[in-house]
Amino acid sequence: NYYHEIGLYDEMTQEDIGYNTTASNYSNIPVALLESTFKLAARAQCDPTSYLLANVPNISTVHDYFNSAYMTEQAECGNGGLFLPDIRSTVWTTQSIQKAWQNHTARDREVVAWTYFGTANGVFRIFPGTRSAKTYDPTSQPWYHRVLAHRPSIYASSAVHLDASGIGKVVSLGQ
Repeated sequence: NYYHEIGLYDEMTQEDIGYNTTASNYSNIPVALLESTFKLAARAQCDPTSYLLANVPNISTVHDYFNSAYMTEQAECGNGGLFLPDIRSTVWTTQSIQKAWQNHTARDREVVAWTYFGTANGVFRIFPGTRSAKTYDPTSQPWYHRVLAHRPSIYASSAVHLDASGIGKVVSLGQ
């Protein structure tokens, strides 16, 4: 599980995740070509205001918390915790989609620039991994609401539109 602030990882980790700042098919947006990344909405934090106003969190602390098999859910908010109680388990659960995303062929990646989803508690996962704006919350996005409007019995899709980064076209799908 890699936090979306991929530029803050050490050089060896950046090499492992395929960190690239000059990928022309991504308009030179820094991406982790080999891994997905996750971003947490401000409301997934114990103190959303501090998160939005503070500098970037310590990448080692965040990475260790979300990747150590020996850590249990953290202290609750108010007792030193950083994230709401269900966030860690959501990040772990959503990581399982990564294998399918990594199996995309080179042709798939030419056609589909980004693959991503958001969860109700504010976890956003994207492949290839990239940095998201601090204020980004997947549940406030039109694509997320289109899917919710058609649940649970039918598939929902959007009209084709340009993605926010201007890299490619997006079609939102959901059930």
